[in-house]
Amino acid sequence: MKTYQCYKKVRADEIVRFEDAKGLDKRVHLKDGNFWDASPSWMAKNKPEIGGYLVEYSDGYTSYSPKKAFEEGYELFDRKNTFEGILEPKLYGEPVDVPMLASRDVKGSVTVSVMSYGDIIKFSVDGNHLKRLE
Repeated sequence: MKTYQCYKKVRADEIVRFEDAKGLDKRVHLKDGNFWDASPSWMAKNKPEIGGYLVEYSDGYTSYSPKKAFEEGYELFDRKNTFEGILEPKLYGEPVDVPMLASRDVKGSVTVSVMSYGDIIKFSVDGNHLKRLE
């Protein structure tokens, strides 16, 4: 099998408890105080546990992820430390005309005037860090 790495953004929160809801549904209570009503078929398919994460994808699909798998695979999205809004409209290798600082380590850095989205991802996957120049 081949190895893949995920770059998706998801909405998620930790499950803190379950209770009976309308009909046969279960109400899934989340750490942030919100809840989601899950059908019996969703509960049977996903087998969620307290401490795991309810995960919602951009297309509306909702699933469950065990705590360890979720926390090893995702980190909290912090909008102020990203290039969202600059990169997202220009995917698939199109250039992004934003000056950025790309540094491999503390010894030096390289200033880049244009990088494609794919180059930015590869640069980051290789352990490098990007910072938008002000």
